[in-house]
Amino acid sequence: MMAPANLTTMPLEVLLEITSYLDAPSHCALRLTCRGIEAALFRTFAQDYFRKITIMRTEFSLQALVDISESRFGPYLQHVIISTRLLSPKRAFTGRRLPRNERDHGLVKYNQMCSDQFVLLETSYDQELLVEAFRNLNLQVIEVSETAPSYSPNRFLPIYGTSHIFRETSVDIKLDDISSYSNIRKPNAKCVHNVLFALGKAGARPKRFGIETNYSRFDDESLNIPPFMTKAVWPVLSNLEAIDIRVGARSMASIPMGMPDGSDRLETYYLRKFLAQSTQIKRLRIEHIYHFDGFFRWVSASSLDNRSGKFHGLEPAQPPVFTQLQELELGWFQTRFEDIADIVEKFSTTLRKLTLHDLTIILPDPTKQQFEDWPTTIENLAQKCSCLEEVSFSRIAVESGHMRRYIRLPSGSERFSYVGPDMRKVLGYMVEMLPEEELDESDGYDDEDDEELDASDDDDLADFEEYLDYVDGYDDFMDGIDDGLAEDFMYQRIFGV
Repeated sequence: MMAPANLTTMPLEVLLEITSYLDAPSHCALRLTCRGIEAALFRTFAQDYFRKITIMRTEFSLQALVDISESRFGPYLQHVIISTRLLSPKRAFTGRRLPRNERDHGLVKYNQMCSDQFVLLETSYDQELLVEAFRNLNLQVIEVSETAPSYSPNRFLPIYGTSHIFRETSVDIKLDDISSYSNIRKPNAKCVHNVLFALGKAGARPKRFGIETNYSRFDDESLNIPPFMTKAVWPVLSNLEAIDIRVGARSMASIPMGMPDGSDRLETYYLRKFLAQSTQIKRLRIEHIYHFDGFFRWVSASSLDNRSGKFHGLEPAQPPVFTQLQELELGWFQTRFEDIADIVEKFSTTLRKLTLHDLTIILPDPTKQQFEDWPTTIENLAQKCSCLEEVSFSRIAVESGHMRRYIRLPSGSERFSYVGPDMRKVLGYMVEMLPEEELDESDGYDDEDDEELDASDDDDLADFEEYLDYVDGYDDFMDGIDDGLAEDFMYQRIFGV
């Protein structure tokens, strides 16, 4: 008589198809049923849940990263996001009243965690833990990000550490208790420096490095690599193949120490030095460079000239070489049309993809009205972009004098993309994409938009409530795991950190 079919005897492909419909807690529970199923599912489980993680700069979160690096999951970890956000102390009670209930004692513990994090960062112990972890891992992507706590398991990655804080203190920090601001001077800069220095000390050579901030100030000084760091950090930069810098509306707003606060100040000095050392770049993404200090002219220059900005006695940053640059993405800033064309022309030998979004591009002669030089500008752009195989433009405003118009397709869409060999001919059609009338900058925003935004807020709230239910159920599951098994699978350390 044939034995009845069960999970342990069915083909692996069928078992994997079944588990693809499971959420994380259910997947964990299934792996705990027997060693045979655990072994069969291990690789898929590791690829799904340990390929990319986000950590906080706390001792318990960083130690979890070290533990992962020393475990069976280490070889699967390719992408680490390090949050710049810091724990924000909470006022538990007035000085006249001592803690008297469980909530008060939890707040005391939470504030102690905030103090511990401050000491951890001030002593650079976070860098030591990062060095230990990076030395064991073969990371491909490192990001320094102002990542907020997860609102939905399907939208953002949870930050390792939030569940640990909740279990120890009953303080839920998922809403507003992780702050991008603190009494530590320039936390973003310190995080970037420590991560880069740790990569260098560990001998790590990731292929991609990213910086993302949305709410707090990101200074150009964050990319300052002083002489004592260069021996360790320069090899890291020279090995990078992709750089993503998305630094929000408060970006690149510092001046090198001792520089005069004048109109010709160089506000992207350290960014230039950073890029100049990244000679193997194949993909470059930069967003939110607002200041006209000659940055884009510097990028497009073959050698230094007066248009690239004044260095005021600082060691000049040579224009980037980028002999392998294939993809360029620029967004959320204002620049000149000729700067974009010159950049494409400089890297035309290798550049194949150009993405522009949320830009205001100024025509060459702003004194001309009614966009008289638009046709000749497009002709020049199309000629220099003929090397490209793919372009994607969205939400591009064209400015001439005091007038502004948005590039639109005949259908009204603000998105334009093309992949193919006829790039020059296709870009030439952009002459017809500039509407005759000048568009209001509000772009038709009205009360109906308010209603749509309100509805979107309701959807976000529903998503967040769904996520809270997900976390509560997962925490209950974690509490029921046997301690002996927890050591093997590191669930309490990894999923419950």
